[in-house]
Amino acid sequence: MPTSPTEVLAVGALFPMGAFSYTVHSEFASAVNWRVEGQPFLVSLVTKPEALHPRSALVTRLPGDGGHWDDPGPVARHDGTMPFLPLGSALVQRRIGLVEAHLRVLKARKGLGEDAFSLRLDQGALLLQRSFAQGAAALVGFGPGLTPAGDDYLTGFVAARWSQGSGMACKADLLPLLSRTNAVSAAFLASAAEGLFSDSLVNLALSLGRGGTAWKTALSVLGDQGHSSGLDAASGFVHGLRS
Repeated sequence: MPTSPTEVLAVGALFPMGAFSYTVHSEFASAVNWRVEGQPFLVSLVTKPEALHPRSALVTRLPGDGGHWDDPGPVARHDGTMPFLPLGSALVQRRIGLVEAHLRVLKARKGLGEDAFSLRLDQGALLLQRSFAQGAAALVGFGPGLTPAGDDYLTGFVAARWSQGSGMACKADLLPLLSRTNAVSAAFLASAAEGLFSDSLVNLALSLGRGGTAWKTALSVLGDQGHSSGLDAASGFVHGLRS
């Protein structure tokens, strides 16, 4: 019988417990996405720690497509919740300003922010700040890629809401929209609706309350995710804190 990888290092809060059957949805060099019986959204295996998210497991190697996952036994479970950020803190506000400035630099290096696509994304972001329901409807599924830019931005924005204790209000507006995007992105948005996020986005939030350059390291890690996915999520997060 096919077995799970030799070592499971950590799992996200929503990764299924115990053994289960699966079919492969999509596979990449350092990640694989599975459809699991009884699970409404995809789950993932990842080999890079920075890619761990609530519906994933961090493993030392990817398994074959045997269709069965064995219970890995006791393993660290990451909860993926957002820390509360005291926006009245001068330190936090300085860190937010530094992240905003560095985001512009990182986006410029990738040629982001000046084309018609980016301008339309900005329009959706402005609408989101006036009305979450209308902005979410405009952003979900918008853009190309494995996770559309609109979804990434929205995930970051919702994370900011959770960091201020108001994320639950987003859930009712967000969940009905998930059919507008692809299965991979829907899994991330569904986690966000529950207040659960990738380790890399949580680490960015944590870095805003720390001294030194922890924020720059956290932002760099996000910036390396996809062509623009991490930067779009970081942008949504910062704009959500500002709105």
